[in-house]
Order: sequence, then C-alpha cells, then structure tokens
Amino acid sequence: MSNFSTKIASTASVVALVATAMSASLVSAASEFLPYAELLADNSVIGVQSNESGYRLGDTVTRAELAKITANLGGYTATECAGTTYGDVGASLGDLCGYIESLAEAGVVSTANANFRPNASVTRAEAVKMLLGAVGETGSAEDAGYTDLANLGDLAAYVNRANELGCAADATFFRPNATSSRGEAFKIAACVAGLEVDTTTPVVPPVNGSGVTTPTVAGALTVALDGTAVAQYVPKNASSVKVGAVKLTAGKSDVTVQSLIVSRSGLGDAKGFADSNAIRAAQNGVVISSTADYYNATSQKATIYFSPALVVKAGSSASVDVLVNLSGSENSQHQFTLDAVNASNTTVTGAPVTLGLVNTTSYKTATTNANLAVGGSTITTGKANQLFSKVEISAGDRETKVTGFTLTRSGSTDFTKRLTNVKVYKNGVSVGTVTLTSEKLSVTGLADVLSSGNTQTYELRGDILVDATSTTLGMKIDSSTDVNAVEVATGYSTQVSVPADNTVGRFVNIDFGAVEFTFTKSSTGNVTLAPGTNNVKFFDGKLSSTTPVSVRKLTVSTPFVGTGITAFVNDQLTVKLNGSEIGTLTSLAGVQTLTVSFVVDSANPAVITIEGSTKNNVNISSSAFQFTVTLTEVRDSSNNSITNLGAGKNLIGDKTTINTSEVEIKTATIAAPSTSRIYSSAEQEIGRFALTSRNEVARLQSVVLTGTVVGGTIQAIANSTSSAKLVDVATGLEVSSTVTISNNTITFASMNDNIGKDVTKNYKVMLGVSSVDTYYGMTVSLGTLGSNAVSVVRDSNSNTIIASGNANTKTYTVGTVAPTVLVTAINENTFKVRVTNPDTNTGITLSGAKFDFKTALPGNTTYQAQACLRDLGNTETCGGLGTSGSGAVPKLGELLSVSGLTTNKTADKNGGYVEFEVYVTSANLLPTGGQLQVALTQLQYTVAGAADSETYVGTTGASASFTK
Repeated sequence: MSNFSTKIASTASVVALVATAMSASLVSAASEFLPYAELLADNSVIGVQSNESGYRLGDTVTRAELAKITANLGGYTATECAGTTYGDVGASLGDLCGYIESLAEAGVVSTANANFRPNASVTRAEAVKMLLGAVGETGSAEDAGYTDLANLGDLAAYVNRANELGCAADATFFRPNATSSRGEAFKIAACVAGLEVDTTTPVVPPVNGSGVTTPTVAGALTVALDGTAVAQYVPKNASSVKVGAVKLTAGKSDVTVQSLIVSRSGLGDAKGFADSNAIRAAQNGVVISSTADYYNATSQKATIYFSPALVVKAGSSASVDVLVNLSGSENSQHQFTLDAVNASNTTVTGAPVTLGLVNTTSYKTATTNANLAVGGSTITTGKANQLFSKVEISAGDRETKVTGFTLTRSGSTDFTKRLTNVKVYKNGVSVGTVTLTSEKLSVTGLADVLSSGNTQTYELRGDILVDATSTTLGMKIDSSTDVNAVEVATGYSTQVSVPADNTVGRFVNIDFGAVEFTFTKSSTGNVTLAPGTNNVKFFDGKLSSTTPVSVRKLTVSTPFVGTGITAFVNDQLTVKLNGSEIGTLTSLAGVQTLTVSFVVDSANPAVITIEGSTKNNVNISSSAFQFTVTLTEVRDSSNNSITNLGAGKNLIGDKTTINTSEVEIKTATIAAPSTSRIYSSAEQEIGRFALTSRNEVARLQSVVLTGTVVGGTIQAIANSTSSAKLVDVATGLEVSSTVTISNNTITFASMNDNIGKDVTKNYKVMLGVSSVDTYYGMTVSLGTLGSNAVSVVRDSNSNTIIASGNANTKTYTVGTVAPTVLVTAINENTFKVRVTNPDTNTGITLSGAKFDFKTALPGNTTYQAQACLRDLGNTETCGGLGTSGSGAVPKLGELLSVSGLTTNKTADKNGGYVEFEVYVTSANLLPTGGQLQVALTQLQYTVAGAADSETYVGTTGASASFTK
C-alpha cells in the first residue's frame, strides 16, 4: 500500500458512527462478518445490500474499496470523478473513483505514482494500518506477541495497536502478508470505529411445524420450519426440488452441525430416488452438503452430511434448504420430514419438522450435459487473471436457461490458498458472481438461454496465489445438483448429466508451475579495474516476482582467481538490498549463506548489489570475480517454504577483473622521418621508441640509453654533456628531465611524465650536434631498448613497474648537411634542376640522380620518350656533347649519370650549387591535354671522395609537371 499515507491527520473529521438496531438478517447470518458489514452499511460507510451474498464477504478487498471505507470513516466526501489524478482511476470504477480522488486531494494518498492500482489486493497488515489511521490512531511499540511481524516497519506497530484495541485477537501468528478479505476489513473497520455487535440480544423463539412455540435453551440448537411447507406437482425426473427450509438457531454458544436426517413417506415408489445425492442441503442456491449424502430406499431415510461442518454462531440462525432429486417414477407421492439434526456438544430441540409434499407427473424434463476441463497449460504461480478451468454446459432437447454451477475441491489444497479474484467469463465477457470458500467455487447470477443442443463454454480465471504446500489443485463437478439449469418453457429444473466420478469431464487436476521470478542483470557487461578503484558494484541484479513472497536466505558464490577477499578494502564486500546493507562477505571460499528477510512482489522489486573498493596495494595480484546469487529459502504468505522457484531463482553477474599496471616498451608507432643523416651544428633526432601503459596510469621516471656507435662517440659529436632532449612526439614538447651524456650513454633522470591508462606514448631523442668534420661516416644507433632502459612506477602509489618488451631504433650516419633540390618545368622537353649545398664545412660532387617520369594522357593516346641529362642551355639532343646517358619515359626510378656533363659538378660549401637540365625527346609529341611529371627521388654524390646519397621522395620542390 505504498500509495497510502501512514495516518490521517486528526480525528476531528471522523464521522460519528452509531450502532443501529440489528435487522432480521443479522439474526440469520451465516457468516461472522455479516453483522459488521450491516453496521457499516447502516452508517453509510459501505453500500447497503439486500442479502449476505451482496457483501461478498469472502472476496479479497481491493485498494479502491479500502479507500472508500477510509474516506467514509475519516469524513471525506467523494468528489465528482475527474479521471485525471491517476492513469488507472476513472469513471469505470463508479463511486470508488470519487473517493480515491477525494483522498488524493486531501493528501491522504500520494499522487507521486502515475497509477493507483485500484484493483490490487491489500494485505492484512496494510488494511489494519489504513483503517487505524482513518480514525487517528498511531502505531504502538508494545509487542503484541505475534512471531511473524519482523521487518515490517511501521506496519508491525499498527498491528500491535490493533491488538491493544481488541481488534486483533491474541495469537502466535498474525499472517500480515496474507490478503485481507472484505469481511475482515469490515470487522476491523467496525472495531476501530467503536461499533460492537451485541451477541446477547434475545432471539425471538422460533415456531415449529405444528405451530407450537419452542423456548430457547442456553447452548442448545433449536430446529424449526423456515416458511411454509407446500405440496407440489413436479416432473417424474425433477431435479433440485426444494421441499422446505429449516431454520437452525443457536443459543449462547456456537453450534457445529454435522448432518441432517430426512425421511420419506407416502404413496408411490420408495425407490424413486438415486442412492447417492438424492436429498441434499443448500444455501442461497448453492449446495453445501457433501457428496457422501445417501438415501436408503429400504429405511426410506436420507443422511445429509455437511462438509465442512455447518457452524451456527451463538445467538444467530442459519436457514438450510432441503433439495430432492427424483429418478423417474411417475404418479408417486412423497412426503418429507426432517427427523433429526446431529450437532456436537449441545441438545437439539424442535425436531421432527414436517417438510413439503411432492407429487410426480408423467412429464419428463430435458437433460442438460455438463463437462469440466483444464483451462490450458501449466498455470504460473503468482500471475493474475489466468485461465485455470472451463465448464461446458449443453442444452438437451428443450430450450434451457443456465443459472449457475458449483465446483468442489477434490483432494488438494484449500481453494482460498491458491485462488483469489476469481471471475467467470462467457465469450470474453465477465458474467455472474463467484463465491469462493475453502471447499467450493460457486457461480450464481447467470441467465444464459441455450437453444436445444447448443453449448455454452464458461471460462474460469483468477489470480494464482503462492501455496508452497501443494503444486496442484483438484476440482470436480461434485454431483448433478451442482449445475443449475431450468427449462425456459416450464421453469422446471432439468436433469443434469455429468461424467462418471473421477473421470475426464468431471474431475480436473490443475498443475501450478514455479513462482515466476525474474532475476536480471542491471550491469552492462564485463569490466576491468585497476587496484585502488573505489565503490565498485561487483554484482548488480534486479529480482522481481509476480506475487508477494518473502526471501529468507541468499547464497553467494564466485569462482575467482588471484588474491580473493584480501583484494578489497577491510578484506570484505558488502551485500545491499535497494541500497541498504543486508550482509557482509568476509570470505570468498565456497558458498556464503546470508540470512535475510524481505518481501518481493510485482510492485516492489529487489535490487541486490555486492559492493566494495579494491585495495591500492603492490601485493594485490591480478584477480577475476564473477558472483552468483541464489535464492535458497523463500516463503509464501502463510510462511510455507517454496521449493519450486523456477529459472529465476539465481543470477550469474558480470565478470570483474582487477589488473595491476603493466608497461610495454615497443618500437615507435609513429615512424621517424626518412633521413638517416647526422650533420654539423644542428639539433637532430637520433632515435625514438614508445611506451604503453595498461590498466592504470604509469609515470616514466628515467631513461638510460646506451648507443651502438662506430667511428667515435655520441659525446664527441654532442654540443655538450647535456645537449640531448627527450621529446613527446605527439605534442612536440620536451619532457622535463636532468640529462647527462657520457661516451655513448645518454641518461634522462628526475622525470615524472604520465602515460595514460591504455595509452601508447611515442618519444624521440634529440641531440644538439657540434662540428662533425672529422667524424664523416660515423654511425650512431641507440640499439634495442629493453626493460632495463626505462624506470616506471604506478601513478597511484609510486610502486615500481617492471616493463616488458623491447624497441628497435634506427641507425644514423654522420655526414654533410643534405643538399637541397629544386626542379622547374621549362617546356614539354626541358626541366631545370638546381642542387644546392647548405653545408658549412665541405663541398660535394654530384655523380648521378634517380627520377620518376610519370604521364597523365587524355583518351586512348600514348606517349613514349627518352630522357637524359644535359648542360644548362645546351641544345644538343641525347647522345650529343654535354649530355649524359639516356633512359626510358615514362618510368619510375630511372637512374641517370652526370658523367657526360661538361658543366662544373661540384657544389661548394655555404650555398654553392650545380644546375643542369633533364631533356625529354619523343618521336610522338606529348598530346594536347597530356601531362608529364618529372620528380627527383634520389641524389648521389661524393664528400671528400666518399660516396653518399640522399632521398627526396615527397620533398617540396623535388618535382615539377608540364601540361600541354
């Protein structure tokens, strides 16, 4: 009842309730709750009904019905139904809508939820709280002694208060989670309002069949004719003929009636009745006697057995109809008399009582056929409005009206423990009225006319309760008198044919499936964490149930590798329910059992989490955990243990892995420039490598690089012993450090450079180079970097990380500054090339060059040519004076020597240059729209007689195009 407030604000608005004089129906009440219903009705708390069945005392009280009682007890006037306060409260609820909206407007019920759930049932504890709150009562801390109120919060306090007020009897169990019936709610409402039923009111002495007044005896049972005894003419096979009613009146104590003895006398066939169920007892049109009812044709006496026994409350009366079923003898006369009443612990006065006279005619009624079937597949425990059985009734050879039928429990659990809110449907529409007791399911109020031979199917639907004591529910058509059908033309009850006892069509056994738990993960997948991660949910699951159940025990298990429970802060994990702690795990070995107590239903799911923080500790090894939570003890509303929990009884959570930091040394993932030259008086790259940090942030603290050098030392060509830098390739920024160069070892110390989690960082080593004149040809390589080259720690606690992997570095050669080149297109035949020497120490002498000759031609045109080098301004063709050897065009990597040129081939230091032409000659001219591209890709030269070269692929200025 989450929508209800805990208490009505004050008692000032409570209506004045007055106990009125009891009507005659109180005296004849068959139910203990009827007097309370009539008191509330007389005071306009509930509507007045013409008979007991109208109050539906055994039905479950709904939230909407309880809201009406609350409003009337608290003096709130029903508003005009607007239908806008809740999504499920509208005009279809009748006057209940106005009562609900009135309470919402007054703030008595919350409007925080979009729906009110007006048709949901209410537990006994919730009903007590609401009704006490209606008259301004609060909960009591005084324990009433009930043993099943644990973990109910303020509901337990209200139950205790109800006990103090005398509205809840002393007992071991209160059954707080059982659904409350309307009768129970009426009784509590009358009690908290101060209304009492006066059971000492004198009972009007009954009159027996002879007209003699019989005095009431304290503690005794008095028997009398109820109404008059009449003579009737009926068909020879008449069914359910009422031959009279007897009134059973108790004195000052309750009386339990086990059976009635009815005798037959008169002219005609004494065997005109079946042996079984020939004479029966009924109330309000429903047979209440047992299938053991038996007629002995020899003694002409019938015994009517009550099952369960009929209890007549002290100072009240119960009226019982006597019904007769005839087997086909015509022109017979039968007089019936109630001979005796068998009751326990009392004296019975008033018997015998003369009943009616029946004369059979030659008329024979039609026969109606009835058949009972299972509604469908296995019924899901806890689900609402489920089809559990069908009754098929077929008319005989006359038009017939079906008015009702009764099903009887057969060898299984109490109806009221498995079913609630039962309704009967015809063609998908709810019809009639269903009355449910522990033994009987009776349907009345039908008026379905069937043409001869036609069949009507009635579907029985209801909410399926959890009852852990049984997985089946047996029911049957007890006898032919349990189906009520009359001929439309004559009004006579028809004979009813039902299948043989315990056979298909008369008996069904309904199987109930497991409680429908839904246990689903709220997490999104497996995760990997670093040590030191706080407030982690290692398990996150949502448990839902379609019916209220109480979870008493959970087990938690996990296959794990690594450190185990010591991986977590305080060596423990916390188990929480909806954010509140319900248990602690101090070990992960084996299966851990947690004793808990919480209720789960469709409106109150349970979110179960296992939470904790990982230690930030160098001793924590890599670990993996995957928790399984299992429901190992679940109980129903009657505190019975449920063993069939279904597939939703456990959940395997996502996997959580705790990995300590790892650092890998690897070859640089961002490639260095193509040049492999070291030259004088410049800062130049001499190698690069990469570091990857996994699982958490790492910090680089030092790098020690020992080079592999031929022809000198790194220190010899460096500007100073600290002229090296370590640079972040991605940003181009220097990493702060203390640098020393000793021979071929470069040390970067005092660093604190972060490498992000799962990030690869590239570093390059830059060297400030001095004069290298005496070191031409010297090679420098930083070699292969291994784990001993770097020092890294975890950023979180400075614990050392031993790096893995290695990195290969590039080899560089000491030489001159690389020449610069510029290619310019003159025309389709001539391209000018200038080679400039920027070196400040020495000149260079050209020996050859490689070119890429490419064409782009329109349409299907072709182009083939020869190319050569020639002196700048020379007019000779290839092969002439001042030209080099020739090569094919188009072609890639065409090497052309400069040996044939007569121009100076030496470019002096400090900007000296050499110029020459690339000459292209062709038998077929470059077509219009065609393009020729000439790109210098490599230059070959000598320095002081030593061969050297430089590549220019992709270098700006090293190519030119001509388009015709």
